[in-house]
Amino acid sequence: PVLLISGEKDLKYCSIAQRMQAALPNADRISIPQAGHMPHLERPAATAAAINHFLARLSKTAHKS
Repeated sequence: PVLLISGEKDLKYCSIAQRMQAALPNADRISIPQAGHMPHLERPAATAAAINHFLARLSKTAHKS
């Protein structure tokens, strides 16, 4: 599983993440609103929430197996 994170204002990396998602069968992609090139610094709470949501989904999937 892969989580691709980009800031919505960083069009270059949003495009790269979109292409990576197409190439990686188990990839999820999220674009952090109101963030540019460094969403983890610009919007840390939103980035952390996205990561926590991704990890929670992985945990639920792992427990079902």
